[in-house]
Amino acid sequence: EFSSFPVTAVKNNAGGWYRNEGTAVVSLGSDSQASNYASFNGQGWYEWQENIPFNPNATYKIDCRYRQVTDPSSGGKNFYCGWSGVASDGVTYVNRTGSNSYGSQHFHGASAVSLTAGAGFSEKIGYTKGFGSPDGTSSSCNLATPCLIHSNVRYLRPMFLINYSAGNGTADMDYIRITKQ
Repeated sequence: EFSSFPVTAVKNNAGGWYRNEGTAVVSLGSDSQASNYASFNGQGWYEWQENIPFNPNATYKIDCRYRQVTDPSSGGKNFYCGWSGVASDGVTYVNRTGSNSYGSQHFHGASAVSLTAGAGFSEKIGYTKGFGSPDGTSSSCNLATPCLIHSNVRYLRPMFLINYSAGNGTADMDYIRITKQ
């Protein structure tokens, strides 16, 4: 199974995306490297609002593509991409340590990645399979050693965090793609 989550729909919290925090000004663009992308001036923390049932026996590939356009003059430029974990009630967050928080989530695609401004798009890929006991893992996920989800997670939501922490730079997000294998 394959799903694509249209990052260009993030403008004005449309198309299933919700801004958890940040003041990023979002615009849309296209160029020779990407036919459509969302451009973020400032920090933005976004999450898809539909729950994806988590099957611990399946392998999930998360593929995130972004670039840093201008470095921030203040704050950071780190990029995170992965999953927000959700409990069986379909509402309560379950982060990698089991807390009810959208922070410290399962950053299985990218965790604190910092790109050089102007270097073009970079693709970050991570894999997820199975439960931790009880905690999940944060990053460094590959096909041979997939990351784990906290044992109380029953649903996943794709998420990304751009220009963290409180960065005022500009970064572009091309896509997030999910493949369930």
